[in-house]
Amino acid sequence: MERNILVNEIAAFCFSYGVFDKSIRAREIKKNIKSQLDDVEFIESLINTLIVKTRNRKNIDIEKLKELLLELEKIRLDLEYKVSCHL
Repeated sequence: MERNILVNEIAAFCFSYGVFDKSIRAREIKKNIKSQLDDVEFIESLINTLIVKTRNRKNIDIEKLKELLLELEKIRLDLEYKVSCHL
């Protein structure tokens, strides 16, 4: 999935299901996510946030959540592989 699409879908999902505070503007959220998608720790934190914040909620689109988590995990693994290869 293209990163721009992923960022938009993460932001939309998080606002739809109350993962992020609605007082923060969507543009700011998208900008922050996009700027940090090359940071392994940020991606791990985002994955954990999505899991924890949606764990006990009802009416969650589980398939969409799985899709987003898988895409984030792919990016995380790619980044970790690049780092370990350069050591």
